[in-house]
Amino acid sequence: EALMYVINRTVVIGWNRQAGYIPVDQGGGFHNVKLTLDSYANLVNDTIKNQTAKGFQIKAIVMESTEMPAHSNKVRMDFNMPVFDISTVGQCAMSAAETFSAAGA
Repeated sequence: EALMYVINRTVVIGWNRQAGYIPVDQGGGFHNVKLTLDSYANLVNDTIKNQTAKGFQIKAIVMESTEMPAHSNKVRMDFNMPVFDISTVGQCAMSAAETFSAAGA
């Protein structure tokens, strides 16, 4: 039941056709962070508008690829909401661990 709650409230935005973004699973391409950041906002903004029009409130953005942390701060600043990526997931996991001490890190 909890899983279905999350699934029904998750929207996937594919960046494979985004200018500057060439995923490694399609030929091992490099991606151009500046070009992507210069052109991504309409895609995200349109998705947010579509979802809020349906009555949903966007509370966070999750960047799933290991290439996405380079984009997270700009997305966070542009849309003024929490953005999680592989780096923040690691930080959260370490902070949640019973034996983790930030002072010793």
